[in-house]
Amino acid sequence: MKLKKVKIGIIGCGRVFEHYLKIFKKRKIRDYEIVAICEKKIPLLNMYSKKLHCMKFSNYQKMLKQLKNKIDLIIVLSPSGNHYEHSKLALENNFNVLCEKP
Repeated sequence: MKLKKVKIGIIGCGRVFEHYLKIFKKRKIRDYEIVAICEKKIPLLNMYSKKLHCMKFSNYQKMLKQLKNKIDLIIVLSPSGNHYEHSKLALENNFNVLCEKP
């Protein structure tokens, strides 16, 4: 039986995002697709969306609204002061959430 790919949206493309990209690149996690990323810094957003061939958003509320029922997992990699707000909104909209510490 072939497993369905997990469709992922990522909020935050800073330093911790680079760590996750290395994990994804090593194929330690399989059967996934990064569908969308969200980042306020437009140069980073453009660079990574082109590199990953995914949708890009500079506003996480718009990303969550537009991709409702199209993403299986939101990974919150934004600065730690924003984790609660980003995770809470994603959970309230019935997304599964993986939040980077702290």
